[in-house]
Amino acid sequence: AIVSFTVITNILFMGISIDNSPEHGGWLAFEFMCTCVFILEFCIKLWKLGVRGYFVGKAAHWNVMDLIITIVAVFEVFLGLALRYGGDSMSDGSKLGDATRLATFLRVLRIVRV
Repeated sequence: AIVSFTVITNILFMGISIDNSPEHGGWLAFEFMCTCVFILEFCIKLWKLGVRGYFVGKAAHWNVMDLIITIVAVFEVFLGLALRYGGDSMSDGSKLGDATRLATFLRVLRIVRV
């Protein structure tokens, strides 16, 4: 329930941030918090199911999809930090940041799977 709420809230805030001060640091901070929830979910599932259960069990395909989405989210946060605090030398990376935004909408699948 917490992860589903986080996913829905994250998607809503991403949509809002596109039209309202997309460069504001608060959006990146919120994205960081959501990504921490996703990482925590991964760690708890891996601990509870074990490596074999996580990657080979009944819901292995969903678990792998969740892991990929989580990795993309971590990448986005690091990219956002690099673009925000990396100076002018990082400005060419903005197109890469736009491309990874598409991948974040895969998070909707986290809710659909239930």
